[in-house]
Amino acid sequence: MGGKLSSVQGEVIIELSGVGRNYVNGSNQVEAIKGIDLRITKGEFIGIMGPSASGKSTLINMIGCMDSPTSGEYRLKGVNIEGISGSEKASIRNKVFGFVFQAFHLLPELDVASNVALPLKYSKIPKKEWESMVKKALATVGLDELGSRYPDQLSGGQQQRVAIARALVNNPDVILADEPTGNLDSATGQSIMEELLRLKEVYQRTVIVITHDSKIAGYAERLIRLEDGRITEDMQLSITSKDDRLINPFQISGEEESDEYIL
Repeated sequence: MGGKLSSVQGEVIIELSGVGRNYVNGSNQVEAIKGIDLRITKGEFIGIMGPSASGKSTLINMIGCMDSPTSGEYRLKGVNIEGISGSEKASIRNKVFGFVFQAFHLLPELDVASNVALPLKYSKIPKKEWESMVKKALATVGLDELGSRYPDQLSGGQQQRVAIARALVNNPDVILADEPTGNLDSATGQSIMEELLRLKEVYQRTVIVITHDSKIAGYAERLIRLEDGRITEDMQLSITSKDDRLINPFQISGEEESDEYIL
């Protein structure tokens, strides 16, 4: 790859210029995202919202190098990813990104520590270092005493924390979370968002969250709205306290809070 993937706080690490992604559906061509221009700096906490089929998942897959644009340019830490090999993309995904999904995707036959260690198996990190890295990741999410338990012995919130620890174990720059609270009750969902917020504030991770829940999106400092594959709004959220996040995350937009307010 023609460049070194390193980053410092505040620099642009993700830059999409005129990015589009088309899919062929029979004789039709579907434009999932169109002309996306987006710059993300290290240490941001970004929420992405939009109705179904607005292109949210396509965009996050593009950012996470799980898909490639059919038009435009994607630069990751200044490196154009166009034309890089599949093995190089896999290496980038393993080193730069940590993924958290709505379904926890924990392997039931493995204990917590072994689940967290899974990304290390696809890295070049010496095996002798795995145990300490797993313990550190579990300690970061407050589960350092539960490494020997199995997923079915954990609550939903604990399972999602294991998934976050798995995403962290390789010390990635960016956490990509696709509906991370979708399978959780509201109180547990808020605690997971507090965990993701702490990763940004304490560990300077870049966190990008897809959600349908306006209160969950309120944890972000920047909100991006997608509609019909295009960015229709990109705004900074002025949050002064935890209570603001939980009560009225859209106060700065002048909107009245409503259950029907969907971005």
